[in-house]
Amino acid sequence: MIRPFSRAFAMIAASMYFMILAGCGGGDSSPTSPTPPTPTPPTPPPTPVATNITVAPSSHTLASIGATVQLTATVRDQNNNTMTGQTVTWTSSNTAVATVSGNGLVTAVSNGTARITAQSGSASGSANITVAEPVPTRIAVSPSSHTLAEIGATVQLTATVRDQRNSVMSGQTVTWSSGDETVATVSGAGLVTAVGNGMTEITAKSGSLSANATITVASPVATSLTIEPSSHTLEMIGATVQLTATVRDQHENVMSDVTVTWTSGDESVATVSDQGLVTAAGNGMAEITAQAGDAMGTAAITVSEPVATSLTIEPSSHTLEMIGSTVQLMATVLDQHDNVMADVTV
Repeated sequence: MIRPFSRAFAMIAASMYFMILAGCGGGDSSPTSPTPPTPTPPTPPPTPVATNITVAPSSHTLASIGATVQLTATVRDQNNNTMTGQTVTWTSSNTAVATVSGNGLVTAVSNGTARITAQSGSASGSANITVAEPVPTRIAVSPSSHTLAEIGATVQLTATVRDQRNSVMSGQTVTWSSGDETVATVSGAGLVTAVGNGMTEITAKSGSLSANATITVASPVATSLTIEPSSHTLEMIGATVQLTATVRDQHENVMSDVTVTWTSGDESVATVSDQGLVTAAGNGMAEITAQAGDAMGTAAITVSEPVATSLTIEPSSHTLEMIGSTVQLMATVLDQHDNVMADVTV
């Protein structure tokens, strides 16, 4: 007879046996490997997003209207990796200064500055564009003053035009004018010609710019004339004396090759040739005048040919005491200067 306690123990032991047997793979007595855990799949990387754009060049100056520059936009994602195939749109902050094409080609329109922006999604970058086509800002004339010493003399003036950066501009149209063409004229090329004494301003103009040069014409002008000798006495009819005229200009310089005209104030007393040779014509006094332009001078000519003005006889009285006796009388003739005249017929 089996006791209840023993029966329960037996049942528990049998259960444990079968559990161990099941865990060991039934009746197979060989050992088994543990089953590996199922791996967790990796987290997929985040989708690249445009977060930064750089534009090259970042700044540029266009030196003439119509000039162009190609800008390039580089798009990078949140990991700073370059992204390809991204759509980029281009805009200009001032299309009056510079425009930009859909490919980033910038074209200068007028002087000034503009910011060119490239955008892809919410990312953007920009470049500064300056348009600085040379603009005339100053003109100068050289020489700024000049003196022409004779009528017909010339001087070449030169006009230099500079832009806003003080650089010389070539090919600029310059017009020339004279303030007084009775003093000096100027050609279209800036060649000045003296016309008459005086002073005038020659103006060079380019667009709204202008500059002047002062031109003085100081051709020698006869301002004084002196005659040598300034006085002379001719002591016989037909006697001559050569007069010389010295002409000086406004600078007190002696003028050569100047025309001098000669005249006599009384040709019955003295005549004068075109060369200033004076000839006595009759007793008296005449003023000889030399003239060159507005300048003139005079010389006093006296013609004083001896003229018998008194006659004395020696002896002034005498008595002849017999018929046929003689006496020699001597006549002494004196001229107007009380000089004894010889070779005079009595």
